[in-house]
Amino acid sequence: MISRTVRWGLVALAGFAFLASSTVDSPAMAQDAKAGKVDDKKPVEPKTAEQAVQLGLKAANEGKLDDALVLFQKGVKLDPKHRPSMLFVARVKMVQASAAQGKKQYELYKEAAKGMRELKAAYPKLDPMESQLFATCVYNEACAHSLEKNLDKSIAALKEAFAAGFTEIGQLEEDGDLANVRNHPDFAVLKKELVAKAAEAAKAKIKALLADNKPFPFDFELKNLDGKPVKLADFKGKVTIVDIWGTWCPPCRKEIPHFVELHKKLSDKGFAIVGINYEGGDDEKEDIKKIKAFNKENKVPYECLIGDEKTQKQVKDFQGYPTTLFLDRDGKVRAKLVGYTEMSELEALVSTLLDEAKP
Repeated sequence: MISRTVRWGLVALAGFAFLASSTVDSPAMAQDAKAGKVDDKKPVEPKTAEQAVQLGLKAANEGKLDDALVLFQKGVKLDPKHRPSMLFVARVKMVQASAAQGKKQYELYKEAAKGMRELKAAYPKLDPMESQLFATCVYNEACAHSLEKNLDKSIAALKEAFAAGFTEIGQLEEDGDLANVRNHPDFAVLKKELVAKAAEAAKAKIKALLADNKPFPFDFELKNLDGKPVKLADFKGKVTIVDIWGTWCPPCRKEIPHFVELHKKLSDKGFAIVGINYEGGDDEKEDIKKIKAFNKENKVPYECLIGDEKTQKQVKDFQGYPTTLFLDRDGKVRAKLVGYTEMSELEALVSTLLDEAKP
């Protein structure tokens, strides 16, 4: 599989340590440990589903995924509707699938999807984390069916995945695993429906985002890659995206094609983009070389500037890269997004600001 499987494998692993300490609590095991009855050197046979999950999480955090899966499956056997056990069986199979190949990988993806369907049947109201995993498992199942040329099943799984909230519409065209199903007569119709649905969802999200946003003062005067000063004031009168990023950052790099496309579509309508780079190197000249090489390879048409601590500190509650600021024509920060953002959402936000009355 392509990088998608690795990414979702990491997502599936995330949170094991946190959940081991906060979500799953086994008083019986805690008492045994306090009394010195639990010997880490000896295998412990769980007596309850809660104990099985606790032991499974410990194994998972130690990288023993096969052992963890056995324990989570014991949890399901001890209590067929034990929610954490059911969830973690699917999560481990997702991670195992990302490391497998061929038929073994396909079967693991399908088993993970089956497990999440069983969880949803038992608990129809999934929480956000469960919903995300459900949609991802079913999407990967669709990829497996496509590779096996079970195209009707692949289409059905894709519909189910997007209905469940899988939002990465770009994957439909970019994912090599879906090459076979793209020739299915229902694929173009499905894609059109999903694009329209995503656009409407993005508009609703943007409306709420703008309503909840609390503007904060933001300004800069930084040098571009040729050493010339660039000010925020240079963009006055334009709706502007300020992309705070680094070439070393995978989600930052993934977002760049969206910005290139936005610039191409909207730059003649009063829209601009400026990148502020934080490369983290000790040699600014080397950092500039990296940025120039990246921009040339990816045909980045807009200015990139060398960021400084003063500029970054102005960003309220700065959390990481990429951080994308959306400024209106008056230069006010109207929205802030952290992390990778889909093209549909970026375009909806920019279009909304462009549609506002000019100053």
